[in-house]
Amino acid sequence: MIQNDLDQETPGHVYLCQVSEEVSCGACCGLYNINDITYHKLEKVLKQRSILFESTARNVSGFFEYESKISSLESQKRPYLDFHHCPYVGLIGDSLKTVGCLLHPLASGNDEVDYRGISYYGGMACKNYFCLTCKKLRPRYKSIVRSILDGWYLYGIIVTEWEMLNCLFSNIEQIIHRDLTVVEIEESNTLKNSLVSFFHLKLETKLAQDYQANYFFEDRNYPLPEINYPQFNRAESKYDAILRCFRFKMTEIQDLEKADSLIETAILQITDIIQNAGKE
Repeated sequence: MIQNDLDQETPGHVYLCQVSEEVSCGACCGLYNINDITYHKLEKVLKQRSILFESTARNVSGFFEYESKISSLESQKRPYLDFHHCPYVGLIGDSLKTVGCLLHPLASGNDEVDYRGISYYGGMACKNYFCLTCKKLRPRYKSIVRSILDGWYLYGIIVTEWEMLNCLFSNIEQIIHRDLTVVEIEESNTLKNSLVSFFHLKLETKLAQDYQANYFFEDRNYPLPEINYPQFNRAESKYDAILRCFRFKMTEIQDLEKADSLIETAILQITDIIQNAGKE
């Protein structure tokens, strides 16, 4: 189920769905479209599904029984009512450390039979859908994101935020006056850790509004909240895409200034690491 970085069948030719034995994304399956998306809550839910599915008969009645059990065990409340949350997204692999489809032919117990046709959107959607990040984010940025994160949870939250990623990396490149490369990130744990810390700001509940799942589809039924710059008598921040993605609380001008400064400081710390690399 894991594919290499370069993949000719993926838009932009960089595969993002199954990256490694511990890094994958289940966002398009509605993974984060539940009210409590803390890591421990999601991990518990996904492990429970994987264990339950292991003993599920691979036939219509077995699948029906499995879905009924999931409905009774898990809350069915969704932040985004129009965004299906698939009960067949779980943890896969021998160590259950990555997110994936329990119906996939290579998943445990399926004996290479593809059961994805019973899913809500059907097998073809599961095989052929690619999120906007695949289509709109520059290939080098996609390769960089693949190399930075080492776990499914934060990777899945971040990788669908193509506007935020484009804003972050393009601002970094404007400061260093060249393109970022995967090699320099892989060779510097300090640089990698600084980027991971930046992404963790998205989960900082003291700064952000009540966090909800990212709705990343092209229909834009649930757009990110806009920042009312005229209200603050301010021009649009060059970090606008990041501020909206991180959903920082914005009720007073001081909130905007604090958030803007926080992002700029973090980006300057990252660029300092890049520019000082090799000088010691």
